Amino acid sequence: MDLTAKQFSPQAFSEVSETRDRLPVQMINNKHELFHKPFDWELKNGAWLPVLSVMPFMASLNNYDMDGVKDCENVRQIFRNKGCACIPNGDQRLGKWANYMATVDAYNPAMNSVGKYWITIFDSPIMVGNRVKWARDEKGYDAFRQL
Repeated sequence: MDLTAKQFSPQAFSEVSETRDRLPVQMINNKHELFHKPFDWELKNGAWLPVLSVMPFMASLNNYDMDGVKDCENVRQIFRNKGCACIPNGDQRLGKWANYMATVDAYNPAMNSVGKYWITIFDSPIMVGNRVKWARDEKGYDAFRQL
């Protein structure tokens, strides 16, 4: 066994090659889906619509990585036990919104981290100078919530 100290030299983060086509974000988020809490509703244009929340899938959180198996159903079951309605991405009952989650290549300039940023198909990042503005397709999102 080698007990000598090892030195590692940091390598420069190449912003040009690594981040040119990536969205700058404050943090790289994790895979997630949407769910509805039993009493979260809003009245919009005369219709009651569910307020949707984010259900994160993160190792060591919500039983997502239980015994080395990454299973989203473990997380969904926790929320269902609390009376929530889970909306699994890929559920064909959602029709044209079956795959409502998407990813964008992103980087965090403060942490020099690169990865995927999870968003819904209703959200669009728009670069304005060096800032990101978010646009939402409100009509599409409201139609999705009416299902």
